Amino acid sequence: MAGVYYLDTKRFISTSTGDDNLQGIVTVKRQPQFGNLANPTLSFLADNNHNRAWALFGNVAYDLTDRLELSFAGRYDKDRRRQAVRVDQTGSLPAGCSAATPDDCIKRNSYDLFQPKFSAKYKVSDNVNLFGSWGVGFRSGQFNQSGVAAVAAAAGVTGVSDVVKQEKAETFEAGFKSDLLGRRLRLPGGCRTHPRPLRFVPA
Repeated sequence: MAGVYYLDTKRFISTSTGDDNLQGIVTVKRQPQFGNLANPTLSFLADNNHNRAWALFGNVAYDLTDRLELSFAGRYDKDRRRQAVRVDQTGSLPAGCSAATPDDCIKRNSYDLFQPKFSAKYKVSDNVNLFGSWGVGFRSGQFNQSGVAAVAAAAGVTGVSDVVKQEKAETFEAGFKSDLLGRRLRLPGGCRTHPRPLRFVPA
């Protein structure tokens, strides 16, 4: 088995806070309302994001004997990310970013990893099978909104970055599956590693 995966996404993200003067709430999407007397914008983070991700994957299995099956799977991921930060935002800007130098407002990064997986299954009897596997998992990196790290640090929150690194995890699993009492009872069991969870710190 083999396959190809491709994803192209474009999105605009904005985050804002405003001063509530008890005169109604003004919706802010693409344009901050700094001069609005009823609900003036206090902070405004905004950026346009364009992400392109693709992957190649495949799997092969081979019966080494009539009882032992070996299989190998592999996947290669490539993720290209582009973030154009708005010049009029109140958060920190990339170095050199200004209305006169829009190219300096663009962040670019690329993430990739090959992820192999090896598996084995052994048929002890018609009712009992043993299995085991080892593999690598991947989560792509990403851009948080520019200035999030500074805002978090000012609030005393550590571990937040404007750029999130890609993550990798190795896993191992082994166990058995059995059908007992004339297949009236199915009894499985196994163990697996528990790597550090793959997660992003929410902005």
